[in-house]
Amino acid sequence: MRVFHRIDDITDIGKTGVALGNFDGVHIGHQMLIENTVKSCRENDLSSIIFTFQNHPKNITNEPNSVKKIATWKEKIEVIESLGVDYLIAVEFDSRFKKMKPEDFVIKILIEKLNMKKANCGFHYRFGHKAMGNIALLKEMSTAFDFDLFVLEPVMIENILVSSTIIRELISTGKMEECTKFLGRNYSLEGTVISGKSLGKKMGFPTANILVNEDRVIPPNGVYITKCSINNNVYKSITNIGYNPTVGGDKRLIETYIIDFNNEIYGKDLKIEFYKNIRCEIKFNGIEDLKNQISKDVNAAKEYHIQEF
Repeated sequence: MRVFHRIDDITDIGKTGVALGNFDGVHIGHQMLIENTVKSCRENDLSSIIFTFQNHPKNITNEPNSVKKIATWKEKIEVIESLGVDYLIAVEFDSRFKKMKPEDFVIKILIEKLNMKKANCGFHYRFGHKAMGNIALLKEMSTAFDFDLFVLEPVMIENILVSSTIIRELISTGKMEECTKFLGRNYSLEGTVISGKSLGKKMGFPTANILVNEDRVIPPNGVYITKCSINNNVYKSITNIGYNPTVGGDKRLIETYIIDFNNEIYGKDLKIEFYKNIRCEIKFNGIEDLKNQISKDVNAAKEYHIQEF
């Protein structure tokens, strides 16, 4: 898959089918749309394209980071590429696109630049200045400019519409198992391991601490059954998010105890996949009570992962 971040860099891609949307998180609804796009393009000898923006349009019109990210760009690229896409076009949503009329977006970008012969989008897709473009306009223009249009119907799970909004809500309330159903994979956070106060190590449970960008959705404070990846190696783990109130902590941390692991990993990249929230953040009466609870949390994680297989 080739990735472009500038429209002007795109040349000689032939006739194309284009999937349109923000693809925030690339959840199962997005995946269905992409899979349909790739399939129809292969059947009709077209190159498959995902057209999206690097930044969320609402973060331009509102406060920066007002819409928190569900996935990093690295993760989005990996998921999209795994679905067999030929080209990913991820350009910056700037004043040019903000002011662009819906009709101009279709004609000047999709038809003239991308040589689009088929458009693919979700049922609620909006585009152009003030999001005035909609499915009705796309249908009208498909007839006038001779391109096909496929509109994906709503994707539902247990009578709930799959959307980035519901996924953010599930993450923000710690409902990680439900989140996995909608996202199509475990929610994950990534960061570089930094040094801490070594309080976990003193209790016999050394933890890897990471800093996560403020533009990500962070689960609420508590303890989670997780798995983590280091250098493509996967380990069972538990992760605590919070302030460590038992030891008088005053800074919110994301710290992971990697089960049966003793290697030095400061400075390495750590990816944490969230499976289940097992308890809220608690202030214990003392260190011994905290150590006992951590032992119970570790055993719960081990039992969970045994049942998983």
